[in-house]
Amino acid sequence: METKFFEIDRNTIVLVIPKVIIESKNYSFFLNAFERVLKDKELTRKFKNRLSIRFDGFEGESKKEFEINSIRSYMQHLTQKFPYWYYFLSMEDDSMWSMMLILCKFEKIHGWQAKISRQEFLTVSMYLLEHLHKFYEQYALPKRELIPLVKRITQYFAEFKI
Repeated sequence: METKFFEIDRNTIVLVIPKVIIESKNYSFFLNAFERVLKDKELTRKFKNRLSIRFDGFEGESKKEFEINSIRSYMQHLTQKFPYWYYFLSMEDDSMWSMMLILCKFEKIHGWQAKISRQEFLTVSMYLLEHLHKFYEQYALPKRELIPLVKRITQYFAEFKI
């Protein structure tokens, strides 16, 4: 099964991960797609904060994606191999917040609402920030972009009052 990215508009590139990929723990589906992106510096820059990940095949579930154990497990393991969400995920929609709900332990409040503990959020966030810095070094990206990006990430999450 080939990985496909869909450019929805000038702000969003969607990657759909099928249920069969998640259930088979096929990490190469995602990693091979991003290997192609990372080989091309211009393409890497094109993807900066534009990625939205969607999961296909879970439509009949009564739970939100962040509550589904197979998605949580897949994305948590994938993050160990590809911890660059702060560079790639969109902040124009709920992509980054959804990823944090998937990566962190959460508490359901009511309905579809959930809350992440501050300590859990800080632990995951520090891990992702550390790897964001390493990503800039590894791919020789302009360091002058790093501080504004971190500020933007901070502002994004401030809205959620964690």
